Amino acid sequence: MNNGKDFSEIVSQFLEEWCEDGANLHVNELALFEKFRVFWAQATHRWIHEASFSEFHTEMKRCGYRFVRNPRRSWYGLKLRKKPREE
Repeated sequence: MNNGKDFSEIVSQFLEEWCEDGANLHVNELALFEKFRVFWAQATHRWIHEASFSEFHTEMKRCGYRFVRNPRRSWYGLKLRKKPREE
């Protein structure tokens, strides 16, 4: 991961490494964002203020994931992996 990547590239890489897609899957919004914050810091060597929560939401929607507020704030169509995908 290099420092020249833009936000959408880093989100895409995060989704590839840390998430599993599936129609019946969902993940808590904050759990997903917290995992992304760690990934962002490792990818960019910068703190998360450069990757805002709202930008993350926008990018997730652009990637085709659905956000639902009820009953819990969750993203649908994916779940977090316990370990990153092996290359």
